[in-house]
Amino acid sequence: MSEEQIIGRKCFELIGRTSPCLRCASAQALETRQVTSIERHVPELDRWIDVTSIPILDSDGNVVLLVERLQDITDRKKAEERAHFDNHFRDLVAKASACFVQMGDNRSFDEAVDQALASLGQLFGVDRSYLFRFSEDLTTMDNTHEWCAEGITAQKDRIQKFPSDSMAWWKARMLERHPVQIPDVDALPAEAATEKEEFQSQGIQSLICLPICDDQKRLIAFFGFDAVGAPHLWPEEQVAMLQVLAEIIGSTIGRIEAIHSLSESQARLDKVVGAAQDAIVMLDPEGNISMWNAAAEQTFAYSSAEAMGQNLHKLLAPPRFHEAHHRGFAEFGRSGTGGAVGKVVELSALRKNGKEFPVELSLSSIQIKGSWHAVGILRDITDRKRAEDALKDERCRLANIIEGTHAGTWEWNVQSGKTVFNEIWAELLGYRLDELSPTDITTWEKLVHPDDVPRCREILEQHFAAERSDYDCEYRMKHKQGHCVWIQDRGRVVTRTAEGKPSMMFGTHTDITERK
Repeated sequence: MSEEQIIGRKCFELIGRTSPCLRCASAQALETRQVTSIERHVPELDRWIDVTSIPILDSDGNVVLLVERLQDITDRKKAEERAHFDNHFRDLVAKASACFVQMGDNRSFDEAVDQALASLGQLFGVDRSYLFRFSEDLTTMDNTHEWCAEGITAQKDRIQKFPSDSMAWWKARMLERHPVQIPDVDALPAEAATEKEEFQSQGIQSLICLPICDDQKRLIAFFGFDAVGAPHLWPEEQVAMLQVLAEIIGSTIGRIEAIHSLSESQARLDKVVGAAQDAIVMLDPEGNISMWNAAAEQTFAYSSAEAMGQNLHKLLAPPRFHEAHHRGFAEFGRSGTGGAVGKVVELSALRKNGKEFPVELSLSSIQIKGSWHAVGILRDITDRKRAEDALKDERCRLANIIEGTHAGTWEWNVQSGKTVFNEIWAELLGYRLDELSPTDITTWEKLVHPDDVPRCREILEQHFAAERSDYDCEYRMKHKQGHCVWIQDRGRVVTRTAEGKPSMMFGTHTDITERK
């Protein structure tokens, strides 16, 4: 804007308004006699402006002049909005994933799915989110869960026993176990005419479907999102995180079905043999065993004849716990209460061969003829504890590897050029990560020694063309202090576009200067 265009105009006119602002930086600066800044969105221009009013005071402290500074901060605001969105998205996926990992029944699963669909649908600003289950033979599918934005027609009741073969083009892509994203329904190819008609009948402009597989990699379901009011495109990073959530949902479905199947089997077994899968032990008021079922025989290797009448603590508890058990059972005998009553606790127990192993105990009390008896349900949790320890060790090992090797990590969206580096990546070159931010692939290119760039490119292109299974290159990078650092750069393309082009690539940087 030229000087002639500015002089004589009111300040609010310079930011595209036709009337004064409700919150005016100039008015506040005049009142407070202090520099005042206000960030303002200008809908007419779709821009963000930082308006700063600087009062100039005379010797008596009176305002004699106002200096106005207008700065376009649109790019910064959009970057902040993107960062806020990404953080919120990751938080939602993490919370949903944690919820699914811990659950074990259909009711909790339904509630968690409904919550996840609503939260993600609202975050993306789309109009419909849903989960479908396939039949065992994949010939039909049922819309089991659905969330709709206000004013959007629900489809759940209509889409039941829907013949999946009628959407052959879409089904073929789902069977590949890869996300199916359709940015523009109107642009679908001729062979997807049926899909196009179905989607258009629902008013869909864009959609994405994430396949859900069980632990045997069988396609069992999918969840997705529909954009009705306006087109929507999900970036590769979001698609990757959504697919992780889909995998967790698949594991949860499998676990719930396994639990349900086990429950049915247990019920049938109870009806047939009058026994439970877990060890059920009953103690009389003196702490002696008065009931010992078949599962207890299997768990502890004592027959019913060997166990009945024996003091349970002396028989099954390691000696170091005898005194505490004796005190606790004395209180139980008086009141039917105790530290473990009504709770699920983990304890150590002994098998007949003297081997110690972990058990989960659920203890309750029952009063018979004025005396308190204890009923305990015990479960061998050896496998579960082993799995928990293995998972804990694996997480610790991965963290130690990154910390111990002082490896820098990087993520690269090959198509957009966007990159994500960890703090160590920057430290290897003498920088803090915030000194290099915001980063993209040019951040790396500027730091690579010019003589080494052609070789890096050559090896990279060979990996892109699948001539190399991995990208592995040693080259020099410029340190902040001016010298060069030798880096071993290893990585791999993890996802590709529908056309087979490299999409997301991940890798590490290791300082090999001393070896060189």
